[in-house]
Amino acid sequence: MTKSFRVSSPARIHFGLFAFGEKWERQYGGVGAMVSLPRVQLDVREAVSFQATGKAADRVMAFATAWGKYYRLPLPPLQIHVEQLPRQHSGLGVGTQLGLCTAAACQAATGMKGIAAADWATSVGRGERSAIGTYGFLQGGLIAERGKTKEERISPLEVRCNLPESWRFLLIRRRGEGLSGTKERRAFLRLPSVAPQTRHRLVQLAHEGLIPAAIQADWQLFSDSLFEFSQLAGSCFAEVQGGDYNGESITELVRFLREIGLPGVGQTSWGPTVFALAVSQSHAEEKMMEITDRFEDVEIIVSAPDNRGVEVIANRLSRSCVPAPTTR
Repeated sequence: MTKSFRVSSPARIHFGLFAFGEKWERQYGGVGAMVSLPRVQLDVREAVSFQATGKAADRVMAFATAWGKYYRLPLPPLQIHVEQLPRQHSGLGVGTQLGLCTAAACQAATGMKGIAAADWATSVGRGERSAIGTYGFLQGGLIAERGKTKEERISPLEVRCNLPESWRFLLIRRRGEGLSGTKERRAFLRLPSVAPQTRHRLVQLAHEGLIPAAIQADWQLFSDSLFEFSQLAGSCFAEVQGGDYNGESITELVRFLREIGLPGVGQTSWGPTVFALAVSQSHAEEKMMEITDRFEDVEIIVSAPDNRGVEVIANRLSRSCVPAPTTR
């Protein structure tokens, strides 16, 4: 094993789910994408026994313990230090990325290769509903997943493609926190089943709008499809959110972003982060100034698409290289 290495993963933005509710054999599914910033990053070093330090060290320990039980292996003698951790429960899939980064560190230390995506997710207790964060962790890019049956551990991957490197996502966060864990599970129990015509339109927008637009680098088509997809998917959560978006502050922000010429706007997961697609870095910077002039209570990150997924990199003082995670 390499004596010291880093595991670094991109963030996930979730555009919305295809369907849920008792009438559907395949639950959830949907579309999302990976972005280069913010990142989860772990510094991993040899140690006498397994240790976790830094932000959310307790979660790393819990993920590692679950991983060991899943594979019936002792934890490798590592010190995992959480160097970078974005704000949790903000709609960026941080919990999944932290869990999968922990699994990647343990797998690199034990020489495991060829792990199936379902094992990646299940070993650390992720993928209960969406698998976009799992596939995005492994491959990056734009991800469309089919939805899972009761027999499947995670939703099968339907389409994965690159997003244009020149595009930029503005990730805009106001106050508040999204749902997660028990609160999220309870929220789904309150929601009515997605109507057949709604699911049909969401799938149509994915396959006739988002995916071909990404492949053809058609920013306008992608933006228009993205807004309609996100708003329609959000309307399925109105019983809990009170509307298409999770609260008036997000609704106000979405409206303003479209008014200033950013058509591809939506709420990622339960929020509170809102995404807006710019055609270039300069376009993003121009719009960022307009947003901060209007809102004082915003945090904004300009992020490029990430088409690679997780990176496992040997530190400079280590002589050998760490293989990147592989799947079968």
